[in-house]
Amino acid sequence: MTLLWIAAAIAFTVAIHFRLGHVRMFEFVTGYLIEYALSVDNLFVFMVIFSHFQVPEEQRQRVLFWGILTAIVLRLLFIGVGAVLLRRFHWFEYVLAAVLFATALRVLRDHAQAADPTNGRVVRAFLRFVPSVPRFEGSRFFVRDEGGRRATLLFLTLLVIETTDVIFALDSIPAIFAITQDPLIVYTSNILAIAGLRSLFGALASFLRRLRYLQHALGGILLFVAVKLLLHDLIHIPALVSLAVVAGILSIAVISSVRDERQR
Repeated sequence: MTLLWIAAAIAFTVAIHFRLGHVRMFEFVTGYLIEYALSVDNLFVFMVIFSHFQVPEEQRQRVLFWGILTAIVLRLLFIGVGAVLLRRFHWFEYVLAAVLFATALRVLRDHAQAADPTNGRVVRAFLRFVPSVPRFEGSRFFVRDEGGRRATLLFLTLLVIETTDVIFALDSIPAIFAITQDPLIVYTSNILAIAGLRSLFGALASFLRRLRYLQHALGGILLFVAVKLLLHDLIHIPALVSLAVVAGILSIAVISSVRDERQR
């Protein structure tokens, strides 16, 4: 399934080349690589959340399915709002650049811990205001208990996953807007990157922790796109150059991680 999603992205890349030209194609591939790399990083946090709540293996795919479905809708909303703001207010580019700088610094420091909300306000608010039972009931999000309808621990896990994805969306969407402001390219690169996240989790769950340099690469990429957006009016960085920089940083991170793993 992971390979099928990647094949779909490649097919879409070819379609963009023939319909919109090579510049838009380079922008799509660059945005897709950034969003895909950020999605892989998101899986670290999802693993923390599943471990924290001790979610059974057989129920994790169900949580990911609904979490990704919600993410697709939310990203459409965020991208629509971002596109309107960028079209109407030129200064909003600098706001996005500042967000990217802050995100890059957080990623380089410790993104996984910073984004882990398992002990945050969402959980406390849920436990305080939502009638719930402190256990799993198979694949059900709600059960009838003591005469009323109550949320299960599986629903709380889903809520935390979706809240985390909102945080990730606020981080990653400015990154793609730094590459292109074409709403079609922004949305499709986002969706094709996160749509395969469910199958990617199953394929890479045991391998993710070995990518020890991925965080450094993401931090470097976010710093690059922040500078690109900040200097947009002064220096035009061609789409092919952006693609080469992003692909180069990711390649170095993966190769270095694999080499260090083999030397252990």
